[in-house]
Amino acid sequence: MGRKARILYATSGTAPGLTREALQAVQVARALAPWYEVDILCPMLGRLGHVVDFHGARLLRVPLAGEGEEAAAAFARAMRRQLADGVYEVVHVRTPVEGEAALEMRKDGGYTLIHEPAPPSELMALAGSEALGRYAGAERRIASGSDVLVVHGPAAEGRAGRKATVIPPGVDTDTFAPLRVSSGRDVVVVLGGEAEPVEGVHLVGIGERWPGGWMPEQASDLALVLAGAAACLLVAPAGWDAGIDRTPEGILEALACGRPVVAPRLPEVTEILGEGFLYDPALPGDGARAVREALGAGARGAPDVRERYSASAMRARILALYASIVPPGGETPFVPSS
Repeated sequence: MGRKARILYATSGTAPGLTREALQAVQVARALAPWYEVDILCPMLGRLGHVVDFHGARLLRVPLAGEGEEAAAAFARAMRRQLADGVYEVVHVRTPVEGEAALEMRKDGGYTLIHEPAPPSELMALAGSEALGRYAGAERRIASGSDVLVVHGPAAEGRAGRKATVIPPGVDTDTFAPLRVSSGRDVVVVLGGEAEPVEGVHLVGIGERWPGGWMPEQASDLALVLAGAAACLLVAPAGWDAGIDRTPEGILEALACGRPVVAPRLPEVTEILGEGFLYDPALPGDGARAVREALGAGARGAPDVRERYSASAMRARILALYASIVPPGGETPFVPSS
């Protein structure tokens, strides 16, 4: 089949790990590494050691000096160095930290630029509220200037204001499997912020509400959190937003664990839940009403989510996108999925 094309997948989220960005990097590596030479560039936060092989891809972890915006600037410089030193056919960016550098250097690099908007990474959040505001503007520029825009659903495509490739998110169905609730209490896990109090119901929060309305979900493993809390329900609170693409992975993971979900009535939510247990964020008390209805109904997670949003289906769509840009290489003949 000949030489493998070179791919650079860059994200200001950390890998390896169990954050959203790390799990997405795993899926990209698994989808592409058999057919392409894949480099994954990410920051090295904390004390994790350097990893060379990452599901068949090469993981390039960048040690960062400084904190906040200084660390983000250091990662952007590392992105520029990587683009200057390497020859890539495709560059895939997730956040504005690396995305601005890729957009700036695309003319000289001659690569196809893919932008897949992501919620704020840990590195972005550490940069502070003023930086998050600037990143929101940068994300719009990158989305407009990229060759290919990847979003998770039709609603995000409409909000982006341009043609996009829709790749629905995927759920690792080995990790997120139906759980048995052992507690007799009504326990509700709240995804990424605060929810209205519900009398007689214990609320367990995940994640933090960052300035500017950004609400990243940084739980180490939602399945374990749901099991540890003996949760019977997951709530996505009002204000749940991630810029151009409101990523619904947490909702999908809860459904795959057999947990019903209460969520604000947003287009990307109804794409998954239909009419489900939805509430109007502008109507006081409506969130509590939806929680009580879901608890009273004894509802379970969507039975078909494990088939509709499987990680294997997502990997097939990622590979199909890349195959449409640059031919796959390697020793094994490439057979497109049907």
